[in-house]
Amino acid sequence: MYSPKFPLKIDDLRKVVNVGRLKGVWKSKVREAMRNQPIPDPLENLDFHVRLNSNCEAIEAEVCSASYIPRPPDRFLSEKSKGLCRQLVIPSVKDALILQTLSDAIWAEIRLKAPTKKRSTHRPTTDFRKQ
Repeated sequence: MYSPKFPLKIDDLRKVVNVGRLKGVWKSKVREAMRNQPIPDPLENLDFHVRLNSNCEAIEAEVCSASYIPRPPDRFLSEKSKGLCRQLVIPSVKDALILQTLSDAIWAEIRLKAPTKKRSTHRPTTDFRKQ
């Protein structure tokens, strides 16, 4: 199920989620990040990497046909130094790849619209002790 305006946005979506970009993000960021997870995959996601092209084609088809559904992440508790626990959430490889691809595309747009270094976005600080 998708929104009525989804067909109008599909061309923009294909520019962001395509096989070339997915493969590039996998090789440059996601593969290494998945290696450094607290619960590593013993084969380091070798099955995904070996079939990278077909996996990326399947992801593109799912996202662009509005049939993509995120998988439930792995959750576990990690004890901290004073006995408190932190819940860690690890997304599936497919979800991590899509999230990173979308995040990179959004960052590219935001970065271009950031104020310049010459422009100050902060108000001058006021010393309230003098008042």
